[in-house]
Amino acid sequence: MKPLLVTLGLLGLLIATTQFLRHVCFVLMPPTASALDKFDDQPDKDSVASLGIEELLKKYEDVRREIKVKDAGKNEEERNKVNIWEEPYKTENKLRSAIQTWENRGREVAEVHFFWWCGLFGVAIGSIGVLFGNRWFAVALLTTGFVQMLYGTSPSIRFFGGVLEFERLLMWKLIYSAATLGLLLGLWIYLDRLTKTNSPAKV
Repeated sequence: MKPLLVTLGLLGLLIATTQFLRHVCFVLMPPTASALDKFDDQPDKDSVASLGIEELLKKYEDVRREIKVKDAGKNEEERNKVNIWEEPYKTENKLRSAIQTWENRGREVAEVHFFWWCGLFGVAIGSIGVLFGNRWFAVALLTTGFVQMLYGTSPSIRFFGGVLEFERLLMWKLIYSAATLGLLLGLWIYLDRLTKTNSPAKV
């Protein structure tokens, strides 16, 4: 049992440390701006990106009303042929994209909270198993709990380019990564001492 715990502990420590250092790196050394940024419509881009979800929805409602007025009297074919790069269609597309980004970010933050706290629950139940001497039950729950915690704080998967997490998500991952690493080290030290004392709850 002890070799298994040592192996699982080393793997968990490796992953937790790597993720923690990765998050620290991106908090302390955020990626520099791209050389292509100067070709973007930066003032317009910043004005949309800085808005909260309520402001975005309010602006989107206003633009939708403007589009309804402009499209009044047009048939389906004429509406499908509008130039999306002209106003107000251009603004409508930008606001729609910004709202969807906000919604996706909210889901990502909620997922981090959910998986980490589910993992903590598994670790807590596993720790109870350690105290009562149910070794295999304890190891299974401790492993499952830490896997959930590590999954919740893992880097976001992105396709077609390495887009980094936004600041709020990155800070939560940093906090939870530090907590996971501390909990893993603390539990490992405790289990090691428990083993050496030849307690009835020995694992």
